Amino acid sequence: MFFTIIAPTLLLMGGSVPNTHVDEEIVVIAKLQRHGVHLQNAPDGKGLQCAVTRSTGDLPFDRAACLATVRCYGKKTIGAVSQKKHDQVSRCVRKKMLSWEKRRRNAG
Repeated sequence: MFFTIIAPTLLLMGGSVPNTHVDEEIVVIAKLQRHGVHLQNAPDGKGLQCAVTRSTGDLPFDRAACLATVRCYGKKTIGAVSQKKHDQVSRCVRKKMLSWEKRRRNAG
């Protein structure tokens, strides 16, 4: 089962005042557009495993996005995924990764 998290493109108009929230969101969206993960059932059948199939070049981000995808998927085993479920997981990952990026920037 492949999940490629693709966020819609943002169009920003007007305003010359920097907006940190918007900047962080743009960074996260751009990274998620380049990021890909593969979810599969764990060999013991207890839970899911995640592997990065397309790296952003930011290893901590890749790891966090993989974990977020597993958490957002929300099931113990993988099966057929509807477009609706895929979209729900994508939105959830985007939200989690935006929070993660904010925490990382505030810590550094």
